[in-house]
Amino acid sequence: MNDMSVSTLIREQRHIFGVCPHCTTLFRLVDIQISYNSEYVPDWLDRIEKKQEELQGKMDDLESREREMRDKAINKATQRELPKRLKKIIPSLIDSGFNPQDVKTLFHPVDFVVFDGMNARGVDRIVFLDHSDVDGNRRTQQQMIKGVIQTQNYHWATIRISGGGEVTLE
Repeated sequence: MNDMSVSTLIREQRHIFGVCPHCTTLFRLVDIQISYNSEYVPDWLDRIEKKQEELQGKMDDLESREREMRDKAINKATQRELPKRLKKIIPSLIDSGFNPQDVKTLFHPVDFVVFDGMNARGVDRIVFLDHSDVDGNRRTQQQMIKGVIQTQNYHWATIRISGGGEVTLE
């Protein structure tokens, strides 16, 4: 074998492929540290890998645009649609001057709890809102809650429930 045939053999190893027996990854024979001194000519695997990189970039761009569109839609819904819908449900709620995003639904024993300022500057106060037509039992429950608040007979407790169902009181 002369020097020219050895050089040609090494150069052609760029077009010889193998599969790793451990991880089944496709590789070129030259990628296992066999080299040559001539200029590299891209082959079919290079073209496939380049196309895959281009497609992955386009997929990443699409996913980013989708996230932006979803975020924009959510913001639009909360800023424009939520107040409209709340106004239809409870007109006095919008007229009260509370930010609709600060209002949380409870339904019983009161309709809503407002964490006033939560989405702007920080919670300044907590307000309980309810419609005026309440039955006697519900009104009694509300009066009891009011009494607890006025006498400051309450405390804060946090209960954590793990994925396994373990309950921890902090």
